[in-house]
Amino acid sequence: MLESARYPEIAFRPDRVEGKIAASGSSTVQVHGMFRIHGADHEMTAPAEVTPGADQWMISSRFVVPYQKWGMKNPSVLFLRVGNSVDLVFHGACSVQAGASK
Repeated sequence: MLESARYPEIAFRPDRVEGKIAASGSSTVQVHGMFRIHGADHEMTAPAEVTPGADQWMISSRFVVPYQKWGMKNPSVLFLRVGNSVDLVFHGACSVQAGASK
């Protein structure tokens, strides 16, 4: 379905964040950017939960990838049927350098 040998890159390039991040605790913001998958860019906005820390920030997001609408084949066969989209869950961490502004 992904043809990873032909399209090895899956990337999200954020260009703006809407919402405020609290100095402590978790905050939910909207992250807008371009999601590249299967050789094509798709504009999207996804919710993200951000938890700032002293040395690193934790980031989590969940969004839908409508893979069939975006030109990828539906992998359904004979008795195995799947939907036209997949939920993607992302968890990451971003290191904060001493003296850097947050």
